[in-house]
Amino acid sequence: MERAEVLKGCGGRVPAGATAPEFLYVGGEFCERLLPPPACLRRLKEAFPRSKLVLLTPVLSQPALESLLATLKAGAREGLPQEVCVNDPGLFRALLARGGGPRLSVGRLLAGALGVSMQHGQVRRDLLSPRVAGIEADSLETLSFLTGALRRKVHLRAPFSYLGHTRNCRFRAAGRCARQCLAGHLRLRSGIVGEMFLAGNAYLRDNAEEAARITEQVRVKRLVLERGPAKAPAGRPRPQ
Repeated sequence: MERAEVLKGCGGRVPAGATAPEFLYVGGEFCERLLPPPACLRRLKEAFPRSKLVLLTPVLSQPALESLLATLKAGAREGLPQEVCVNDPGLFRALLARGGGPRLSVGRLLAGALGVSMQHGQVRRDLLSPRVAGIEADSLETLSFLTGALRRKVHLRAPFSYLGHTRNCRFRAAGRCARQCLAGHLRLRSGIVGEMFLAGNAYLRDNAEEAARITEQVRVKRLVLERGPAKAPAGRPRPQ
């Protein structure tokens, strides 16, 4: 099984004493403001020369999509990044059509949006392409849409699964982004799902039980870890 870890921004570090995993994810799957500049990728490659860099990307506005496509075209000359984890359908189609460049993986947002479409037609043919390294799953529901050969491409996200996210970021002050969302996870209490976590502008829940069941049902190709522990605010968890 391949091992991967999600870094918290360009200054992200592997825990002391730990060996850098085969894959390091940097960027943001929920916010385009967290997309790193090319200089960040170069610094990380120097710091972790044995790890392959995966650019984690969100659903994109049109200007952000065009900017990222230009950045990836320029980065291809340096071989950076080695893989793009895609959550935007427009970006996925554009990169597949372009050919060459980094390998692709389907992020958990895009996999959830495609749903049953992954079992049929052109969508399935695209996903079976050798260019597509894997498809993220963080729940049994997403796994249920992956059939046949697609089950050999499972990238398991742990220890959190995705619930939802918003463009209204509580960490922005006076319209400015200080990237305070990278500090950690905020523990919350929901009347619907019970305990959950706020990570930037996204809501997540613990998926330890489902992750264990996924590993029982398929041979996971890659385990992608988002390090905790989640930070709990002072006092009791806030109701939502």
